[in-house]
Amino acid sequence: MQTTISHLPPQCQRAQISTSWKPVRYAKNDPRTTLAVVLAINVTVFGGASAPVLVVATAIVGVLFASVGTLTGVIRFLVLESGFLLFTYYGGFLGAHTVIAFLVGLSFWMSRFVLTATIGIYAIYSISTSELGAALRALHIPASFVSAMLVMIRFIPTILTEFKAIQEAMKLRGINLMGIDVIGHPTRTVQYLIVPLLAGVVRIADDLTASAVIRGLGSNERPMPLYPTRFRLPDALIIAVTLSYIALRLWNPTGEDLLNVAHLLGPAR
Repeated sequence: MQTTISHLPPQCQRAQISTSWKPVRYAKNDPRTTLAVVLAINVTVFGGASAPVLVVATAIVGVLFASVGTLTGVIRFLVLESGFLLFTYYGGFLGAHTVIAFLVGLSFWMSRFVLTATIGIYAIYSISTSELGAALRALHIPASFVSAMLVMIRFIPTILTEFKAIQEAMKLRGINLMGIDVIGHPTRTVQYLIVPLLAGVVRIADDLTASAVIRGLGSNERPMPLYPTRFRLPDALIIAVTLSYIALRLWNPTGEDLLNVAHLLGPAR
């Protein structure tokens, strides 16, 4: 019999729900749904995705990212994505110049990378390591892959925290290791930043290994999850929207196609 969150006291339930990196403002969906959306966005936006497809993808990613991100972050995402899309499709009107052609090509790829990076940030912020582990085990993913994924997800933010701590400690000693100073003073950067960071990486790796052993990640027995992996109404809504988006991507309409459809539907109304 597996232990789920519903069997825990109310205070433990609240603690378990708040284990994600950022508080989710909307109804929280199942981690498997989030992974499916991330996969769908990453597969469909690259290649010859048309402007309507990218606009719909921007709307989906923007709504999901708004559930975990700040207002400033959402505005930055919309401004960046809108700017890259507009320059991709209308930058050619500025003239037939080599620099313009290069910027149009750069905007073409950046409009895709911004979408994939933002949906990845949403996944990281909305799924805790415990939830991700429960979701991957529910999908019958090999235990070795699950353990490596969980350690990697915990390792990267821990390294970033260690990096910032070293910068702040050196700043108190009057050594500025931020911004352009890192590039302008490579010897000092290696001495005061890289060497302590490497020492911290070794210590963090040992701590994560000990924590993994204590949690039983190396055991052959399947652990009992504390997080219930089941689909709810928000999952059904997100999956329906994602399937509709995939159908739109398979059709891959242009602006003229949508105008023709609207023209055909107009008299019928």
